[in-house]
Amino acid sequence: MDQFFQVQPETGTWFELSFNVPSAEDVQDLRMNRCYITLCVFSRRFTLKLPRVFNKLFKPAPYQSYGFTEYAARKYGVFCGSEIDCVGVYYGIQIWNGSSEQEKSSRVWLNLPIQFEHIRNDAYFLNGQFAFPAHHLRTWIQDHVILDETGIRWSDWLAYPKSDIRVTEHEREFCISNDPYDNYSDVQVRPDDVIAVFKFKDPCDQKSIMAMGYIDEREWIRGKWPWLRAVLKYVPGCRFIRRQMELTFNQEVGARKGSWKGGTIAVGIDMLPGETGNECVMRLISQSSKYLRF
Repeated sequence: MDQFFQVQPETGTWFELSFNVPSAEDVQDLRMNRCYITLCVFSRRFTLKLPRVFNKLFKPAPYQSYGFTEYAARKYGVFCGSEIDCVGVYYGIQIWNGSSEQEKSSRVWLNLPIQFEHIRNDAYFLNGQFAFPAHHLRTWIQDHVILDETGIRWSDWLAYPKSDIRVTEHEREFCISNDPYDNYSDVQVRPDDVIAVFKFKDPCDQKSIMAMGYIDEREWIRGKWPWLRAVLKYVPGCRFIRRQMELTFNQEVGARKGSWKGGTIAVGIDMLPGETGNECVMRLISQSSKYLRF
């Protein structure tokens, strides 16, 4: 039995109001499908199916796909992206069949100048105190640091680019009054001080595991231009900060290790407000089914 009205969660679109003519694989689908109206708002998708008389007035577009006749959907309406960073219009045929040569979406959109811009990337000590700007620390660790059963081995930290631990003018532009950049000096920085080694047993099979990790914090602010970011950083919802514990294991961990899928070799865990690095790792172990299942 047809459900003429449906409500579903929606995360990909902030707003949409559209009239839809559904696609069909054959004549039978063509007869069964109904045109419908979609409204996306408040993280919900509302769908209202229309009487079949609309199927006679509005028909999908026939096209050839691998020697068969299929019918492409049509959509007419307006939309706004999930991050409220673009607006656009649907005005016709929508083909999504896995063939890059035939796929087509009749729509036009305009990117708004309020997209999120990445502002900074900092490293923190395990106690949560600011350490230094870490622009490329993750990549550098992957290329130069080795973790095995004997512990952690790395190349000379003097090889770490000095420019990567200096505060850029771009970062200072967005400092707030209590930012650690105010009293920061890269003269006394030792990047290896932020990396810690943890030893624990894999909850899945009790094997000894070693992990190295550090606290990584990133910040984004809406605005394409500096003057716009300077205004929007004080607007609720326009400034986003994410602090994670970045962990790399010396071997696969988790329920799927040894399988064709493979276990987890690295993970980034969102930290809770006021949480230290050690507390975050303990939470990882206690909730291993959540973080180590991939």
